[in-house]
Amino acid sequence: MAVTAEELAAIDQALGAARNLAESLAALRTSFPHLRWLSCDAGDVTEEPFRSYLLADLHWLDCASYCVQLVDQAEAASGVLLARKMSPGAT
Repeated sequence: MAVTAEELAAIDQALGAARNLAESLAALRTSFPHLRWLSCDAGDVTEEPFRSYLLADLHWLDCASYCVQLVDQAEAASGVLLARKMSPGAT
């Protein structure tokens, strides 16, 4: 199932206003249960993000087959990878 423009706008708004990534991720999973939500450290992802926010980078996932893979287009996505950025001031 592709991510619609309306869903993208809601995801964009939620991540743009996020102050706690874990809470935002939990809320997004509840709001969009048809999408698979994964997270990792930003250093684990070498591909350019679809969007970048204060706390995380957003990447689209195609979860349709056995192996999950990153995709460039929301229309091809059935999941979201949030690559957590290091908190400001963290070492």
